[in-house]
Amino acid sequence: MQSDQPRVLVLSDLWGFRKNDWQHYYKTLGSPSYGMTFLDSTIIAGISNTIHQQDDLHTKFVNGGIDLAVDYLCNKKEAFDTLIGLSIGGTIAWKAMLRGLKVKKLIGISATRLRYETHKPKGDLHLYYGGEDEYTPANTWFQHMNIEPVILPGKGHDIYKDQSVVNEILKGI
Repeated sequence: MQSDQPRVLVLSDLWGFRKNDWQHYYKTLGSPSYGMTFLDSTIIAGISNTIHQQDDLHTKFVNGGIDLAVDYLCNKKEAFDTLIGLSIGGTIAWKAMLRGLKVKKLIGISATRLRYETHKPKGDLHLYYGGEDEYTPANTWFQHMNIEPVILPGKGHDIYKDQSVVNEILKGI
C-alpha cells in the first residue's frame, strides 16, 4: 500500500461481518485504489455474536451499543480520510464526528437512524438512500441539515450490498 493512498474506513451494518454478502464488493472495487480498513460494528459496540434476531440487535445498538462504538472510534489512534458507514455504521460515524472524530468525508449509505439527529457534524457529508427505504429521513430533515441526499429510485435499504451502487460510490472518493 502506498502512503499517498486515501485511507478509507468501512463501518459495517448491524449484522457486522456475520451476514456479510457485501464486503467483497468494497474490497474488490476499492482496495486497489485505497487503503481500506473494515470494522465490525457489533464488535466495537460490545454486542454478543450470539444475538441472531434483527430486532434484538437493533435494541442492543440503541440501548448503549451506539455509544460504545462512538467511544471506540473517538479513541482510535488511526486517521482516515473517508469513513463509509453502512446503515447503523453511518449513524455511529455521524455521532463520532460530532464528538470530534476527524474525518474529511463521511459517506453514509442507508443510515436511516440519522432521522433522529438534530446536529450536523463538520466535514464533507454524502448520504445515499434507496427510494423504497421507508425509514429514510424526511425531506424536511435534509433541508434542515442542508444536505442534498442521493436517493436511488426503486432500491430498498440494502443498497450498500448492491455491486453497481458500491462501484458508483467508490468512484466518488
